[in-house]
Parts: sequence; C-alpha cells; structure tokens
Amino acid sequence: MAEGPPFDFPEARPYGSSQENPVRNVESGPLVDPADLVRAGAEMRASLQGDTETEPEITLIRFELGGEQYAIRLEAVTKIERVPSIVAVPRTPPFVKGIASLRGEVVCVVDLRALLGAPSSESAPRGLLVLGEGPRRVAILSDVLPDYFRAKESGLVPAPHRGGDAILSSGFERDEGFVGVIDSKKLMDVLERRFDA
Repeated sequence: MAEGPPFDFPEARPYGSSQENPVRNVESGPLVDPADLVRAGAEMRASLQGDTETEPEITLIRFELGGEQYAIRLEAVTKIERVPSIVAVPRTPPFVKGIASLRGEVVCVVDLRALLGAPSSESAPRGLLVLGEGPRRVAILSDVLPDYFRAKESGLVPAPHRGGDAILSSGFERDEGFVGVIDSKKLMDVLERRFDA
C-alpha cells in the first residue's frame, strides 16, 4: 500500500509529526492539483517491480478534525488549499463558517464537526478541501494539512454508528487508528437538506 506525504512538501515527515514543514510556492495556486496524485500513483505502481497484487486500489485524501482522522475519495476533491480569509454570513446554520473567495470562485465553508460529532480543537484549521458533486461545491476545514493514501476497497469496514446523518458509513483500520471515509454525495445531500430546513 503506497503512502503519500503531505502535499507540496519536498522534505516530508511522517503524517501526524509534531514538526511542521514550510509550505512553499502556494500563493499563486492550490497546494496540489488532485490530478497530479493520480499520475504520481500510476508512476509509483509502475515502479514496483514484482508487485503481483491485482486488486484495484482507491486514492483517498486524509484530513483531521479534533484529533480524529477522516478521508474522502480523491475524485470528490477539486482543490486543496491553505485556509483563506473566511467571511461570516448572518443567519446560517451553526456548521457554516462563512464564505471564501478562491481566485474568483466563491465557496461556502463548513466545519464538519457538527455533522460528524467530532470533538472541538483549540488550534486554528490549516487546510481546506474543496469538494465537487456535479454543480455543487463546498469547502471543508481540516485541522492539519491534508495528505493522501491508497488502499484496497475490500479493506473497508463499517464505521462506528454515531446517529444522525449517515455521511460516515465505512472506513479503514490503519496503524495510526481508524480513518472514517466520508461519502461526498451523502454529504452534499445532507448539507442541502439542512440549508433548506
């Protein structure tokens, strides 16, 4: 199973390291183009001589909220950014942090803690994932800069039931703990339903 370092970090340290890596060359664009991950993964697989495993792998973007790890499929992520200036919008649901402009594209920024039941964090969020589902766009916050990993879909196990909206139904048991996988379509449906309520 191939692991990926945090994005745009030439001298990467293990995920979750207390040491921080400087983010370079991100002022003019997102931290990473998700399509680059696909190409990098293909090159890595091609370089693994003698790898006889044939089961397809999926690529997931991993992020963190309140010390808990979550992931979302690569194809659902359109951009990965540092956290920009967020403008609060009056009379919006508690999970809405506001709106942000990303090089001309205005997106709604949400904090998934309220939907996932994740604990709060005293530290400021460091990453922003922009998700796309058809014409719908939303940005979600992460306490750390996201990274990625590859895994076999057969390794998915049911996620612990937390009640409420089932945007988290499965995940992976990994050395660093359970990583819950968010269903992007269900997430968009839940957000749309709560906005309309």
